[in-house]
Amino acid sequence: MFLKDLFFKNFFTKLISLALAVLLWSFVVGQEKAEINLSVPVTLVNIPDDMVVANDFPANVNVRVSGPKTLLARLSTSTPTKVIDLRDAEAGAIKVEITADDFALPGGVSISRIKPSDIELVLEPLVSRQVAIVPRLYGEVNSDYILDNVSVSPSSISVSGPKSKLAGLKELETRPVDISNAMATFMRQVKVDIPYDYIRSAETEQVKVTVNITPARGMEKFDGIRVVAEPAVSGVDISPGKISITAAGEKPRLHHIHTGEIKAVAHIAGLGKGKHRLKPEIILPFGLKLIQSYPEHVTVKLDRDLPDTANGTAEKGLAGR
Repeated sequence: MFLKDLFFKNFFTKLISLALAVLLWSFVVGQEKAEINLSVPVTLVNIPDDMVVANDFPANVNVRVSGPKTLLARLSTSTPTKVIDLRDAEAGAIKVEITADDFALPGGVSISRIKPSDIELVLEPLVSRQVAIVPRLYGEVNSDYILDNVSVSPSSISVSGPKSKLAGLKELETRPVDISNAMATFMRQVKVDIPYDYIRSAETEQVKVTVNITPARGMEKFDGIRVVAEPAVSGVDISPGKISITAAGEKPRLHHIHTGEIKAVAHIAGLGKGKHRLKPEIILPFGLKLIQSYPEHVTVKLDRDLPDTANGTAEKGLAGR
C-alpha cells in the first residue's frame, strides 16, 4: 500500500514536476559553453567578364566559434559562407581581410579565431590562344614491333586564362597513354592535362591519340634446312644434306617460321654422271629475304647422266628403272 501511494498519489503533480526538471536540465546543459571549428567555404562572385583570378587561394576559411552548445549544434549543420564580391575590381593584387563581421552568427555565438585572416587575389586580363597538344606515352611496345608515329586530333586547342600564365604556354600534354607490350596500331580518347584550375579549354578537354605501331625488321638464322634434288630421282647423293640460312624480314614473321617452310633445291636436270658443285636455290616464305646460306654450295653426286627436261616426264621414267 505504501509503494502504491508513493507512485500514484498526486500522480499528475509529480509528472509535471518531472517534466519541468527535464526541461531545466536541458536548458542548463544547452547553455553550457563550448567551442567548435567551422570550415567556411569561400565563394567569388561578380568577376568581371574580361578578368580572371590568376593565383591559388584557399577554398575554405577555418573559423573557431564559441557559445551555447544548442546554438553551436545548429551552426554545424548550416555552415555560413564567405562571399567575396569582385564587382568593379581592377587588374592587380587585391587583399581581402576576413573579420567576424563577415559572418552572420546567432546571438551568443562569438568568433575566437579566423585562419587565414586575409586572402590575396590576383586579377589579370582574360586572354585566349591556340596551344599545341603533345601526346604523353609510357611503357614500351612489344620487342617485335616499333613505335612508328603518334598523331593527335585535334593537334591544338584554344585555351583561355590569365595573361601571364598563357604567355609562356606553348603546348599541353595529354594524360598518359599506356603502350606497354602493344603489337598493333590503336586509338584512345584521352583528356588534355591542363596544369592550372584557372586555365580553361574553349573547345574540348579530350583529344584522339592514334599510336601507329609496325613490325620491327630483323634477321634470323635457321639451321637444319634439308637440301632436296629437283627433279627427284634415285641415285643422287647430296653433301651436306642440310644447310643453314639467314633470312631478313619482319620479326613477328621470322619468329613464327618453321624450318619445314624453307626449301633448299639443287637443280640437277641435264647434269652428267659424277660430282657437281651446285648452289641450291633457297625458297623462302612470302615477305622474307635471303641474306646468306651456309655452306653456299653443296656437292651433288650422280650415278648416271640426267636428261635436260622441263616437264618431269623423263625423270619419272628414270626413277622407275
